[in-house]
Amino acid sequence: MKKGTFKILLIVMLGIMLLNFLYLYISFRDRPISNNLSDWSDFASYIGGTTGIVTNLMSLLVTVYIAYFLTDLENKRNENNRISENKKFTRQLKENEYSKISEILEKVLITLTYTEKLKASNELFFIRMQFVSFFKTKKHLFPELNPNDFVKIDDCLIQLLEKSKMVLVINDDEVLLIVQSYQNEVGKFHQKLQESLITA
Repeated sequence: MKKGTFKILLIVMLGIMLLNFLYLYISFRDRPISNNLSDWSDFASYIGGTTGIVTNLMSLLVTVYIAYFLTDLENKRNENNRISENKKFTRQLKENEYSKISEILEKVLITLTYTEKLKASNELFFIRMQFVSFFKTKKHLFPELNPNDFVKIDDCLIQLLEKSKMVLVINDDEVLLIVQSYQNEVGKFHQKLQESLITA
């Protein structure tokens, strides 16, 4: 029941009660006040019979309105709780995925210390695939991230992968420049992801 409908019904019922009392006043205003108990008993029966029905209907309407109001309030509370739980769940998912991709990207520096070319090459390939997969499979969690903004990370990983197939020397000037560029780009990547987590 809408608030406006409830008010209209309440006003109509109060109007009926007032009309009833007005009718009584007009009908009996010229007569003297009775000292007979049976007259007062008849008057009470008349009032109870006419206004009692309206009063009972008003009570019923108020009860229905309160029940409707409480149900509506409960529904809104449940909806707010659902939205809040959904946000918490989404934030938790985002934090988990951020943690995973961070760990993966940190492995690059450790991989550069491997002495076996094949092991280093395989590890870098695996890291790159997981990074590329992150943007393909986690779009729904980070819709504000644009994969084109992080192409440089992928470029660095490709360059390091190429270097690992030859001789990967961490002290090599070219490798150091690639690593420096990689770290700068990963820093930007972390910043974007952290901003996304803050707004979640």
